[in-house]
Amino acid sequence: MKGFWLELFQNSLYSALLLFLWGILGAIVAIHNRWFYLRPLQDRKKIPVSFSALCQVVTLFFLSVFLVGPLLLHLLQPLSSSFPIAGISFDSFSSFIPVFVTFLLLIRFSYSWHKDALFFFFAPPFVENPSIAKNAIASFFAWWILFPIVTFTHQLLTNATLFFFHLPNLPDQVAIEFLKMSLSSPLAFFLALLVLIIFAPVSEELLFRGYLQNWLKKQIGRNAALIVTSLCFAFFHFSTSQGLNNIPIIASLFTLGLGIGFVYERECSLSAPILLHSFFNCTSALNFAYLQGPQ
Repeated sequence: MKGFWLELFQNSLYSALLLFLWGILGAIVAIHNRWFYLRPLQDRKKIPVSFSALCQVVTLFFLSVFLVGPLLLHLLQPLSSSFPIAGISFDSFSSFIPVFVTFLLLIRFSYSWHKDALFFFFAPPFVENPSIAKNAIASFFAWWILFPIVTFTHQLLTNATLFFFHLPNLPDQVAIEFLKMSLSSPLAFFLALLVLIIFAPVSEELLFRGYLQNWLKKQIGRNAALIVTSLCFAFFHFSTSQGLNNIPIIASLFTLGLGIGFVYERECSLSAPILLHSFFNCTSALNFAYLQGPQ
Protein backbone atom coordinates (compact mmCIF):
# COMPACT_ATOMS: atom_id res chain seq x y z
CA MET A 1 0.00 0.00 0.00
CA LYS A 2 2.86 2.37 0.83
CA GLY A 3 4.37 1.71 -2.60
CA PHE A 4 1.09 2.74 -4.27
CA TRP A 5 1.06 6.13 -2.54
CA LEU A 6 4.72 6.71 -3.35
CA GLU A 7 4.21 5.87 -7.03
CA LEU A 8 1.16 8.16 -7.23
CA PHE A 9 3.09 10.96 -5.58
CA GLN A 10 6.08 10.62 -7.90
CA ASN A 11 4.20 10.19 -11.21
CA SER A 12 1.82 13.12 -10.77
CA LEU A 13 4.59 15.37 -9.55
CA TYR A 14 6.65 14.59 -12.64
CA SER A 15 4.24 16.33 -15.01
CA ALA A 16 3.64 19.12 -12.51
CA LEU A 17 7.39 19.64 -12.18
CA LEU A 18 7.72 20.08 -15.95
CA LEU A 19 5.06 22.77 -15.77
CA PHE A 20 6.86 24.39 -12.86
CA LEU A 21 10.11 24.53 -14.86
CA TRP A 22 8.15 26.11 -17.72
CA GLY A 23 6.97 28.80 -15.31
CA ILE A 24 10.48 29.34 -13.95
CA LEU A 25 11.72 29.81 -17.52
CA GLY A 26 9.08 32.49 -18.02
CA ALA A 27 10.11 34.15 -14.75
CA ILE A 28 13.76 34.24 -15.86
CA VAL A 29 12.75 35.91 -19.12
CA ALA A 30 10.63 38.37 -17.12
CA ILE A 31 13.50 39.22 -14.78
CA HIS A 32 15.85 39.71 -17.72
CA ASN A 33 13.39 42.19 -19.24
CA ARG A 34 12.69 43.91 -15.91
CA TRP A 35 9.06 42.85 -16.15
CA PHE A 36 8.73 42.72 -12.34
CA TYR A 37 9.40 46.43 -12.04
CA LEU A 38 6.57 48.40 -10.39
CA ARG A 39 6.06 52.10 -10.95
CA PRO A 40 6.31 54.28 -7.82
CA LEU A 41 3.13 54.26 -5.75
CA GLN A 42 1.05 57.39 -6.21
CA ASP A 43 -0.42 59.37 -3.32
CA ARG A 44 -2.56 56.79 -1.51
CA LYS A 45 -4.95 59.47 -0.24
CA LYS A 46 -6.11 60.09 -3.81
CA ILE A 47 -7.42 56.54 -4.25
CA PRO A 48 -11.21 57.08 -4.56
CA VAL A 49 -12.27 54.06 -2.50
CA SER A 50 -13.82 54.77 0.88
CA PHE A 51 -14.58 52.28 3.64
CA SER A 52 -18.26 52.97 3.05
CA ALA A 53 -17.95 52.09 -0.64
CA LEU A 54 -16.05 48.90 0.20
CA CYS A 55 -18.71 47.82 2.71
CA GLN A 56 -21.50 48.54 0.23
CA VAL A 57 -19.88 46.51 -2.54
CA VAL A 58 -18.97 43.58 -0.26
CA THR A 59 -22.54 43.52 1.09
CA LEU A 60 -24.01 43.67 -2.41
CA PHE A 61 -21.68 40.92 -3.63
CA PHE A 62 -22.56 38.47 -0.89
CA LEU A 63 -26.27 39.33 -0.94
CA SER A 64 -26.29 38.66 -4.69
CA VAL A 65 -24.47 35.34 -4.36
CA PHE A 66 -26.24 33.99 -1.28
CA LEU A 67 -29.65 35.70 -1.28
CA VAL A 68 -30.80 37.34 -4.54
CA GLY A 69 -29.55 34.55 -6.82
CA PRO A 70 -30.97 31.69 -4.71
CA LEU A 71 -34.24 33.61 -4.22
CA LEU A 72 -34.60 34.02 -7.98
CA LEU A 73 -33.94 30.30 -8.42
CA HIS A 74 -36.62 29.53 -5.82
CA LEU A 75 -39.10 31.59 -7.84
CA LEU A 76 -38.09 29.69 -10.98
CA GLN A 77 -38.33 26.27 -9.28
CA PRO A 78 -41.84 25.54 -10.70
CA LEU A 79 -40.26 25.65 -14.16
CA SER A 80 -37.75 22.92 -13.31
CA SER A 81 -40.07 20.28 -14.76
CA SER A 82 -39.58 21.90 -18.18
CA PHE A 83 -35.87 21.06 -18.11
CA PRO A 84 -33.69 19.98 -19.76
CA ILE A 85 -33.99 22.76 -22.33
CA ALA A 86 -31.60 22.49 -25.28
CA GLY A 87 -29.64 19.98 -23.23
CA ILE A 88 -29.29 22.32 -20.23
CA SER A 89 -30.28 20.73 -16.93
CA PHE A 90 -31.90 22.78 -14.17
CA ASP A 91 -28.79 22.18 -12.01
CA SER A 92 -26.58 23.80 -14.66
CA PHE A 93 -29.04 26.66 -14.99
CA SER A 94 -29.18 27.12 -11.21
CA SER A 95 -25.37 27.39 -11.06
CA PHE A 96 -25.36 30.03 -13.78
CA ILE A 97 -28.02 32.39 -12.38
CA PRO A 98 -26.37 33.58 -9.09
CA VAL A 99 -23.07 34.42 -10.83
CA PHE A 100 -24.84 36.24 -13.64
CA VAL A 101 -27.03 38.22 -11.21
CA THR A 102 -23.97 39.18 -9.13
CA PHE A 103 -22.18 40.37 -12.26
CA LEU A 104 -25.09 42.57 -13.37
CA LEU A 105 -25.76 44.10 -9.95
CA LEU A 106 -22.09 44.79 -9.22
CA ILE A 107 -21.48 46.52 -12.54
CA ARG A 108 -24.72 48.52 -12.32
CA PHE A 109 -24.14 49.56 -8.71
CA SER A 110 -20.52 50.60 -9.33
CA TYR A 111 -21.43 52.63 -12.40
CA SER A 112 -24.37 54.34 -10.67
CA TRP A 113 -22.91 55.04 -7.23
CA HIS A 114 -19.12 54.83 -7.50
CA LYS A 115 -18.38 55.91 -11.06
CA ASP A 116 -15.21 57.78 -10.02
CA ALA A 117 -13.80 54.61 -8.45
CA LEU A 118 -14.79 52.50 -11.47
CA PHE A 119 -12.99 54.86 -13.87
CA PHE A 120 -9.98 54.93 -11.53
CA PHE A 121 -9.79 51.11 -11.59
CA PHE A 122 -9.57 50.95 -15.38
CA ALA A 123 -7.95 54.25 -16.37
CA PRO A 124 -6.31 56.10 -13.46
CA PRO A 125 -5.24 59.69 -14.24
CA PHE A 126 -1.52 58.98 -13.75
CA VAL A 127 -1.44 56.39 -16.57
CA GLU A 128 -0.94 57.93 -20.00
CA ASN A 129 -2.69 56.31 -22.95
CA PRO A 130 -4.06 53.16 -21.23
CA SER A 131 -4.19 50.31 -23.73
CA ILE A 132 -6.26 47.13 -23.65
CA ALA A 133 -3.78 45.52 -26.06
CA LYS A 134 -0.86 46.30 -23.74
CA ASN A 135 -2.79 44.89 -20.78
CA ALA A 136 -3.65 41.75 -22.77
CA ILE A 137 0.01 41.15 -23.62
CA ALA A 138 1.05 41.65 -20.00
CA SER A 139 -1.74 39.32 -18.83
CA PHE A 140 -0.73 36.61 -21.28
CA PHE A 141 2.90 36.86 -20.19
CA ALA A 142 1.82 36.65 -16.55
CA TRP A 143 -0.31 33.60 -17.39
CA TRP A 144 2.77 31.93 -18.90
CA ILE A 145 4.52 32.28 -15.54
CA LEU A 146 1.58 31.77 -13.20
CA PHE A 147 -0.35 28.88 -14.71
CA PRO A 148 2.44 26.27 -14.35
CA ILE A 149 3.46 27.50 -10.90
CA VAL A 150 -0.12 27.48 -9.59
CA THR A 151 -0.71 24.07 -11.17
CA PHE A 152 2.47 22.73 -9.57
CA THR A 153 1.47 24.12 -6.17
CA HIS A 154 -1.97 22.54 -6.43
CA GLN A 155 -0.61 19.16 -7.60
CA LEU A 156 2.10 19.09 -4.93
CA LEU A 157 -0.34 19.80 -2.09
CA THR A 158 -2.99 17.49 -3.53
CA ASN A 159 -0.60 14.57 -3.51
CA ALA A 160 0.75 15.52 -0.09
CA THR A 161 -2.82 15.58 1.27
CA LEU A 162 -3.60 12.19 -0.28
CA PHE A 163 -0.37 10.77 1.09
CA PHE A 164 -0.57 12.04 4.67
CA PHE A 165 -4.29 11.39 5.13
CA HIS A 166 -4.19 8.02 3.28
CA LEU A 167 -7.02 8.93 0.93
CA PRO A 168 -7.72 7.43 -2.52
CA ASN A 169 -9.02 10.77 -3.86
CA LEU A 170 -10.31 14.19 -2.85
CA PRO A 171 -13.72 15.81 -3.41
CA ASP A 172 -13.98 17.93 -6.54
CA GLN A 173 -13.61 21.69 -6.49
CA VAL A 174 -16.94 23.51 -6.78
CA ALA A 175 -15.88 24.89 -10.18
CA ILE A 176 -15.12 21.36 -11.41
CA GLU A 177 -18.57 20.17 -10.32
CA PHE A 178 -20.03 23.09 -12.25
CA LEU A 179 -18.05 22.08 -15.34
CA LYS A 180 -19.12 18.44 -15.01
CA MET A 181 -22.77 19.50 -15.08
CA SER A 182 -22.12 21.65 -18.15
CA LEU A 183 -20.75 18.77 -20.24
CA SER A 184 -24.30 17.56 -20.88
CA SER A 185 -24.61 19.81 -23.96
CA PRO A 186 -22.59 22.32 -26.02
CA LEU A 187 -24.92 25.14 -24.95
CA ALA A 188 -24.52 24.29 -21.27
CA PHE A 189 -20.74 24.24 -21.70
CA PHE A 190 -20.93 27.62 -23.46
CA LEU A 191 -22.85 29.09 -20.49
CA ALA A 192 -20.24 27.65 -18.14
CA LEU A 193 -17.48 29.30 -20.16
CA LEU A 194 -19.34 32.62 -19.96
CA VAL A 195 -19.37 32.28 -16.17
CA LEU A 196 -15.70 31.27 -15.94
CA ILE A 197 -14.30 33.65 -18.55
CA ILE A 198 -16.47 36.77 -18.17
CA PHE A 199 -18.92 36.96 -15.27
CA ALA A 200 -16.79 35.48 -12.45
CA PRO A 201 -13.49 37.21 -13.39
CA VAL A 202 -15.12 40.64 -13.78
CA SER A 203 -17.13 40.35 -10.54
CA GLU A 204 -14.28 38.93 -8.44
CA GLU A 205 -11.62 41.31 -9.76
CA LEU A 206 -13.88 44.32 -9.28
CA LEU A 207 -14.43 43.28 -5.67
CA PHE A 208 -10.99 42.02 -4.67
CA ARG A 209 -8.45 43.93 -6.77
CA GLY A 210 -10.66 46.96 -7.40
CA TYR A 211 -12.32 47.85 -4.12
CA LEU A 212 -10.55 45.73 -1.50
CA GLN A 213 -6.93 45.96 -2.64
CA ASN A 214 -7.19 49.68 -3.34
CA TRP A 215 -8.80 50.42 0.02
CA LEU A 216 -6.25 48.29 1.87
CA LYS A 217 -3.46 50.04 -0.05
CA LYS A 218 -4.61 53.31 1.48
CA GLN A 219 -4.50 51.82 4.97
CA ILE A 220 -1.50 49.45 5.11
CA GLY A 221 0.55 49.99 1.95
CA ARG A 222 0.88 48.15 -1.33
CA ASN A 223 2.74 44.97 -0.28
CA ALA A 224 0.58 44.21 2.75
CA ALA A 225 -2.58 44.98 0.75
CA LEU A 226 -1.48 42.52 -1.92
CA ILE A 227 -1.00 39.73 0.63
CA VAL A 228 -4.24 40.36 2.56
CA THR A 229 -6.30 40.64 -0.62
CA SER A 230 -4.82 37.39 -1.95
CA LEU A 231 -5.71 35.63 1.30
CA CYS A 232 -9.29 36.93 1.12
CA PHE A 233 -9.52 35.87 -2.52
CA ALA A 234 -8.27 32.37 -1.70
CA PHE A 235 -10.54 31.80 1.32
CA PHE A 236 -13.53 33.13 -0.62
CA HIS A 237 -13.31 29.87 -2.60
CA PHE A 238 -13.50 27.72 0.54
CA SER A 239 -16.38 25.26 0.55
CA THR A 240 -17.28 22.54 3.03
CA SER A 241 -18.18 20.30 0.09
CA GLN A 242 -14.53 20.37 -1.00
CA GLY A 243 -13.38 18.73 2.23
CA LEU A 244 -9.61 18.34 2.52
CA ASN A 245 -9.31 19.53 -1.07
CA ASN A 246 -9.61 23.01 0.42
CA ILE A 247 -5.93 22.70 1.41
CA PRO A 248 -4.47 22.62 -2.14
CA ILE A 249 -7.26 24.83 -3.53
CA ILE A 250 -6.72 27.68 -1.06
CA ALA A 251 -2.92 27.46 -1.28
CA SER A 252 -2.88 27.49 -5.07
CA LEU A 253 -5.47 30.28 -5.28
CA PHE A 254 -3.41 32.34 -2.83
CA THR A 255 -0.48 31.97 -5.23
CA LEU A 256 -2.75 32.94 -8.12
CA GLY A 257 -4.09 35.90 -6.14
CA LEU A 258 -0.57 37.21 -5.53
CA GLY A 259 0.15 37.04 -9.24
CA ILE A 260 -3.12 38.71 -10.26
CA GLY A 261 -2.65 41.43 -7.65
CA PHE A 262 0.89 42.08 -8.84
CA VAL A 263 -0.29 42.41 -12.44
CA TYR A 264 -2.87 44.95 -11.31
CA GLU A 265 -0.20 46.99 -9.51
CA ARG A 266 2.10 46.76 -12.53
CA GLU A 267 -0.44 47.74 -15.17
CA CYS A 268 -2.61 50.01 -12.97
CA SER A 269 -5.71 48.92 -14.88
CA LEU A 270 -8.30 46.40 -13.79
CA SER A 271 -8.57 45.09 -17.34
CA ALA A 272 -5.18 43.35 -16.87
CA PRO A 273 -6.16 41.18 -13.86
CA ILE A 274 -9.57 40.48 -15.42
CA LEU A 275 -7.88 39.19 -18.58
CA LEU A 276 -5.34 37.16 -16.58
CA HIS A 277 -8.13 35.65 -14.48
CA SER A 278 -10.04 34.83 -17.68
CA PHE A 279 -6.98 33.24 -19.32
CA PHE A 280 -6.41 31.09 -16.26
CA ASN A 281 -10.04 29.95 -15.99
CA CYS A 282 -10.26 29.28 -19.72
CA THR A 283 -7.12 27.13 -19.69
CA SER A 284 -8.34 25.17 -16.68
CA ALA A 285 -11.79 24.62 -18.20
CA LEU A 286 -10.46 23.46 -21.56
CA ASN A 287 -7.91 21.24 -19.84
CA PHE A 288 -10.68 19.56 -17.86
CA ALA A 289 -13.12 19.28 -20.77
CA TYR A 290 -10.74 17.98 -23.42
CA LEU A 291 -7.79 16.42 -21.59
CA GLN A 292 -9.07 15.13 -18.26
CA GLY A 293 -12.81 14.76 -18.75
CA PRO A 294 -15.24 13.90 -15.98
CA GLN A 295 -14.05 11.30 -13.53
